Amino acid sequence: MTKTSFPFRLVFDYEFYDKVIKENAKTNPQDRPGLLTKLMYVNSNSKEYGRRHNIMSMKTFNKILTDNSSMSKSLLRASFYPSENSSEIEVIDDEIERNIKYAIDLASSYPYKTIILTTLANEKKYLTNSHYAGVKEISVKSGNESLILLNDFWDSCSQK
Repeated sequence: MTKTSFPFRLVFDYEFYDKVIKENAKTNPQDRPGLLTKLMYVNSNSKEYGRRHNIMSMKTFNKILTDNSSMSKSLLRASFYPSENSSEIEVIDDEIERNIKYAIDLASSYPYKTIILTTLANEKKYLTNSHYAGVKEISVKSGNESLILLNDFWDSCSQK
């Protein structure tokens, strides 16, 4: 696979991992490769941000490891980069606000756009958060939209 320039950086919340990725693996075991594998390839094949394309807060990353004792830290790290860039963002307790601020921070460099991937239940929380209002460089995707996006990213790096 060759390196790919993607039009957006991606930020993931805990609910996306817990509800979308885990549920997809249970309900669609025939889907190969699985979402985590696709995310691993996207993360490692990003031309500009190899192994740092898919971002997750360190708090979220550690919570996933704590709540899923069978999850390998190296596999999770291959799929998501636990952001260490901003200690002032990482100390924010509210995950919605923290992810919005990470998305804004990432949008300050190429490709200047970020998508937050979450669940349908959390999407409204992001869209109505005061820190999201008026920010045009970030968007929020959930449900089938998020799966289509991930599959498009996978296709763009797997078919070169």
